[in-house]
Amino acid sequence: MRASLLTLAVIGLALVSAQAADLLTDTTRAGAQLSSKEAGGNRSALADSNARQDGSRAPNELVLEAADCQADYDGDGLNGHQVAVTLSMRNLSGSVSGYQAFVAYDTAVLTYRGDLSSYSAPPTGPFPQHIQDIAGAELTAGRLSLDGSDEFGGTGTDQDALLATLVFDVDVECDFTQVTFDLSGPFPSELSFEGMPVATVLVDSLTFHVDSTDPVLAGVPDPLDIIVECDAVPAPATVTATDNCDGTLTVTFDEQRTDGSCVNEYTLSRTWTAEDACGNIATVTQTITVVDGTDPVYESVPDDLETNAFAGGCSATFSLAEIGQPVATDNCGLDRVEWSRSDAATSLDDPFAAADSPITITWTAYDLCGNTAVHAQTVTVFPLNDVALTVELVGVNVAVDRCIHFVTESCGDFVDTQVSFIDHDGDDANTNGIIDSTEGTTDDPATPVRFEGAIEVACGVRTQLCTKDEQHTLWDTSLLTDAGMSYTADTDLLLRGGDTDNDSDVDIHDVTYFLFEYGTMADSGGCPFDGTTRDADFSNNGAVQSEDYTFLTTNWLTFSSCACSVASPGGDFDGMEAGGPASSVAVSEVAPQVAVWADLNRDGLIDYRDVEEYEAANGLPNDLSSRIRATTARARVPDVKSAAGRQ
Repeated sequence: MRASLLTLAVIGLALVSAQAADLLTDTTRAGAQLSSKEAGGNRSALADSNARQDGSRAPNELVLEAADCQADYDGDGLNGHQVAVTLSMRNLSGSVSGYQAFVAYDTAVLTYRGDLSSYSAPPTGPFPQHIQDIAGAELTAGRLSLDGSDEFGGTGTDQDALLATLVFDVDVECDFTQVTFDLSGPFPSELSFEGMPVATVLVDSLTFHVDSTDPVLAGVPDPLDIIVECDAVPAPATVTATDNCDGTLTVTFDEQRTDGSCVNEYTLSRTWTAEDACGNIATVTQTITVVDGTDPVYESVPDDLETNAFAGGCSATFSLAEIGQPVATDNCGLDRVEWSRSDAATSLDDPFAAADSPITITWTAYDLCGNTAVHAQTVTVFPLNDVALTVELVGVNVAVDRCIHFVTESCGDFVDTQVSFIDHDGDDANTNGIIDSTEGTTDDPATPVRFEGAIEVACGVRTQLCTKDEQHTLWDTSLLTDAGMSYTADTDLLLRGGDTDNDSDVDIHDVTYFLFEYGTMADSGGCPFDGTTRDADFSNNGAVQSEDYTFLTTNWLTFSSCACSVASPGGDFDGMEAGGPASSVAVSEVAPQVAVWADLNRDGLIDYRDVEEYEAANGLPNDLSSRIRATTARARVPDVKSAAGRQ
């Protein structure tokens, strides 16, 4: 009989069997046909009207549910907007084995999509059998006929369950609508058990609409993320918002400041947000990085001062007015201007001694974020002569301070000067020794660093100048030209590395010391050079590594001299100096702790074979060993083995 009733309900026959009519009469008498329309048009009223005295819900509900503010159901897989309405049974007082439901909707707003709708299949859905295919459930425009039943012999269920999901196209966002149970037909929407109707409460959906469109913001700043100087922070933009359903919206604005390392450096995070009634949100955040990257500017600076020593002494005194003082300004606020004198004087107008010349007054202007502008004012007191020259450390690509020994043709007139070698042609802006992507090319070595400036020597007639880094390089000499106020070196002075023992050549003694020092940190010999501290860090990277090998290879057996000096070492250097350029040296001629690290093959002789072992161990070509081998007249020596460690 249940199947007969369901069939009549689906096809809408006008004639009903007497037994089906009796069932319909029984259901009507149960007083269970209550819709949300009869309860005042909303589910809350219905729930109140069916509440029991103990506060529980009325049993046996068929419920239509649709969330308000629905987004597109299919996630933009299809054109237009789709919404879902679910049919469920709830609060069962006993087992049911089937149902029939007649659903009405407004065709002016909704279009049924049977191809997207579905009955709930086991295990989610309790009723696997359906007389009416859900794809063809719309028998009449705006009316759906749905049903489901247990398999033959089934016992039914008393559990809440989702029965069907109904999908509709919505042509226009923002139109409110509702899906209800149809009470106008000849058959009721109801639950049943074994063909017998079960008193059923019907609950219509709440009104709902589609709004999946975010509000639109206008007047958004462009670009969003900017970096500005501290004196150029823009005012917040005026941002407005409109929405397809809600019209003009209120825009909230929030600004957060995160302080940086100083008062004029910070980050502003500005956020504009608009939200419509369905919770669709449009938001945009602008990040303003405020920097103080501008150094103070000197509006005026004092002139350098030069004079002979005053009579009766080797010093000169200048008044504060004669020395002068710079005037500085800053775009976001000047903090202070400080001075320091290179002679460590504590008063700006202390006497300037000829022995300390040239004396530099360093003026430093500071802004509130520590940006500085430096002006160096030089005060030179004679008797001294300036020599303008260029000194290049051949093969050295990074900035370095080196103690340079300058000697005139009068051998007793010399000066040791700590010289700063820097990038001289602007090809290494980030001073890393490589012309990398910062400068526009890829990983080419920068040009060698240079000192371009002037040194002072004792006054007198000068015709030439010898130059040497006594701890690292060979000599180079230039003739001098009298240019009036100063001497000028006729040629650039090119200092070539590899001479560790200050004997003016590059030979096996220098290679031996390189092998001994390999892998250790550089050693400073002071300025003036102390005459004893050797060092093989020719490349100036702070340690003796394989890159220093290149200097020995390039300058192997190169000899140099100064016309006024005799080429000789500054000390015995642990007994390593054997006299004259050599291609090999017996371990008996060097200190034991040196031999342990230099005689790599333990044959008692330090020569090209030890260099070959070093090259093999460090993945280097046999350039140096080949050059040594080509100049070696190897003498036979006893096979001396030593396993002593470095002390």
